[in-house]
Amino acid sequence: MTGVVVAVAVGLFVLVVALAVPARHLRSVVLVALPPVLLLGQLPDLDTYAVLHVAAPGIFVLLGATLLRFRTQARRLPGVLFGWAGLGILAVLTVLSTSDWLTVAAQRVLWVGIVLLILLVLAKTRDLGSLRTDILLPLARGFAVCSIVVAASLVLDPDAAANGYGRLVPWGANPNTVSVTAMAAAGLTGYFAVQRRSLAWAPLAAVSCLLVVMLSSRAGVISLVILAVPFVVHAARRPGLAIVALGVFTASAALVIQFGSAVTGVDRLTERNSLLQRQSVAVEYVDRIEERPWVGLLLSEGERAAWAPEIGRMTHNSYLEFAYWGGLLLLAPLLALVVHAAVSGVHVWRRYRHSGEFLVVGLMVALLVVGLFHSLTATMTFFPTYAWAFLWFLSVGVVEQLRSSPDFGGRTPEGAGSRTRNPLHAGPAVVMGAHANRTEAVRPGAP
Repeated sequence: MTGVVVAVAVGLFVLVVALAVPARHLRSVVLVALPPVLLLGQLPDLDTYAVLHVAAPGIFVLLGATLLRFRTQARRLPGVLFGWAGLGILAVLTVLSTSDWLTVAAQRVLWVGIVLLILLVLAKTRDLGSLRTDILLPLARGFAVCSIVVAASLVLDPDAAANGYGRLVPWGANPNTVSVTAMAAAGLTGYFAVQRRSLAWAPLAAVSCLLVVMLSSRAGVISLVILAVPFVVHAARRPGLAIVALGVFTASAALVIQFGSAVTGVDRLTERNSLLQRQSVAVEYVDRIEERPWVGLLLSEGERAAWAPEIGRMTHNSYLEFAYWGGLLLLAPLLALVVHAAVSGVHVWRRYRHSGEFLVVGLMVALLVVGLFHSLTATMTFFPTYAWAFLWFLSVGVVEQLRSSPDFGGRTPEGAGSRTRNPLHAGPAVVMGAHANRTEAVRPGAP
């Protein structure tokens, strides 16, 4: 109870102080703070856990209040994005008759709030350039802080980090939940290491990648491979930059392994016991869903929403969880939204494949795919108290926005609006006009 009172008091104080800070600066501060605040609320061995475990979601309220202070004209958003909010509301309705409905319904309501918050972020973002500098850069800094906090457990408390499990268990947290944060940190810091050609970002990206391995989450490692795809495609154009990045990564890897060789968790990545356990749980849930295939727990009596009492374990699969809650009534719209997002990802990837903005667009598509894949093995993508859930739906929103509003990507990507990529094929008038525009752009004193 004391933790709740302190959390409310701190939240009110921060909100009052925030009103005096210019909205543009406050947005950056909140986005930097968002990932570490949510992470600290998941680390039981730290003193911040008692307060932030309860108060951490308040960071979303602060971000929303900040965005509402912007007077810029809002962009039109794709209607399909509002379908995700409707999905969350429908999920709330399906669990209202269960014995633990209050907890699960509160989580779904908070997730709907995150969806609406991302829609507000996108509405206030002009284009990809604004997204990169105003949104992704502060988030990358915040996720980098998360990696530092996790890696610090190797140095400050190595025995507790090992914890007898043969894997990194930072500050008493669940390694599987922390791995998605490290994976997201690797993607964002890696992007800015390449985009800015900065040696400051490269070690952070390397440390984040190695933390994913040391946390010994198979889904996290596979997700890391998916995130690497746009970087590999980009590096194929610039082999020199790829060699430098590989050198920095190798040096950083040697440093981290020196501190964490005892808890690398590589052996666990290849063992099959946990995979077989997850498989058996999935089969049990499929049998359970077949008992009420159409509406799931809707109007049921004596059931639990967090997990089926006769199984005694969570689904570890977002798609099975939605099917368990609402049967086809809830699973069908989820799959429709997932398919639409995946198709949008394919369209956007092809459109920007030869664009100068490919790396950031490719990263957003890769994050979207990671979320869809990771949902097969865990439920963090749709869980509102993880920074990964915020970043994932941001990637969904960006991809859908790029597909429906090409102007959000700035200039028309090369080859997107025409079959002709060579300007010599466009005719003399077009070529001369383009040459005139370039001349005017560089001529001093041009009117």
